[in-house]
Amino acid sequence: MDPRLKTELQHLDGVDVRWDVPRADYTTWHVGGPATCLIRPLHLAGLQRAVQVLNTHTYPFFVLGRGSNVLVSDAGVHAAAGARAHDIAALIQVAREKVFERFQVKLELEIQLLMTS
Repeated sequence: MDPRLKTELQHLDGVDVRWDVPRADYTTWHVGGPATCLIRPLHLAGLQRAVQVLNTHTYPFFVLGRGSNVLVSDAGVHAAAGARAHDIAALIQVAREKVFERFQVKLELEIQLLMTS
């Protein structure tokens, strides 16, 4: 991994980045060598930033599911592994709720303005 990319990922807000993480800890078969890095977003914006940085550097990445349909070589994976799929689904659900809350508040304000005019 390019040292500039490594530094950029390490300093991203909203993500927890770990290096040379054994994939065996994340698969049901408990096999697999290390991934170059494991990126765990703390919120949706952190996930978006991490993906943007990886794409900018054209560095390969994948999202790990729950680990039940994954076999990783003992040689490891030279790619960034993203958060588990259910973590990302939870982040997206939170984002949807926030968007809905904003829409609902805006709608209520517009109704109040119409009623008071």
